[in-house]
Amino acid sequence: STEMINGFAKGLKESAALNCFLRSGKLPLFYVATRFISSSQNIDSSSDSRNFYRVSNSSTSQLNIDAVKTIVGEVIDHGLDLTRIRPGESIDIPYEVTISHSMRDFWQSAFYSHDRINTSTPFAQSLGLQDQVVPFHLMLFLAGSMSHADHAKLQVGFSKANYHWPAYAGDTFKKRFVILSLRSTSDKKNSIINISCQLHNQHGVMVFSCEKTMMFPFEVPPSAVEVSPPAAAKASDFLQHLIQQVETLQSIGSQTLEPVRPGQLILHTLTRPLSETHSMQLATLARLTHERHFNTRIFARSELFIPGGIVLGHTCSLSSRDLHEVLYEEQVWPN
Repeated sequence: STEMINGFAKGLKESAALNCFLRSGKLPLFYVATRFISSSQNIDSSSDSRNFYRVSNSSTSQLNIDAVKTIVGEVIDHGLDLTRIRPGESIDIPYEVTISHSMRDFWQSAFYSHDRINTSTPFAQSLGLQDQVVPFHLMLFLAGSMSHADHAKLQVGFSKANYHWPAYAGDTFKKRFVILSLRSTSDKKNSIINISCQLHNQHGVMVFSCEKTMMFPFEVPPSAVEVSPPAAAKASDFLQHLIQQVETLQSIGSQTLEPVRPGQLILHTLTRPLSETHSMQLATLARLTHERHFNTRIFARSELFIPGGIVLGHTCSLSSRDLHEVLYEEQVWPN
């Protein structure tokens, strides 16, 4: 009705026209013209009998549409081309990720941690730290997560993981990857690439680094060159700071439940399954894009991969109760 039309138009001050047509030959032009009337105007439906819309079938409005050309869609390949990469080359990732308190808590909702340096703000501050420290394996997961390694076949393992400088919720991180070495497998069908993964905060300080080994389904040109990680990857400022707090730690006291001794084999009994949804959410937070983590259209659910950083972090978190209390961690040998 005219009243409904005027009610719809009330309060709008501009006029516009929406032109629509079908691309199937010469067809009359159908368009809708709406008069937008200011709310300050007195709307009298009886004084304005112009149509809300009209169909023009005059010869002047016929559209001469050329033969429709076929447009073929294309898939943009965001994966890095590592077929020609050489040792020593670096990849600076343009993305930035800010660790929020909710992201840290979301990690801890799946990965047990009984260590006060990760769970207690007053304890962390008593050691001269700003806040609870982001857990070691969350930093390892973030450092090793690659948004453009979409052609990777397998993640072989992590090694030489070091927490150089404390990271807190609210910090923003950027990544850098450096190719340390590469080789082809004996059957020449795959390649093994060793990568230094570096995480820098908003102040340009390297806070975490690790080495990550990956397998790719192609052969690379052979190279005997092996590049050493940068000197900053060997820094241990975080550890040195904790060592300097020895008197404070003695006054606070330890909360270790059971003593451990050299040569002791500890069997960890704590279990906690990680759901498929939780795994996908964590992978998304780390900006992983490999379809083997998500794509149930191509892969059966039983064929989806859990990111390696999550597997390692989950395994170690189940030992947290027995090894309580840990202040500092590093990973030396490949897992």
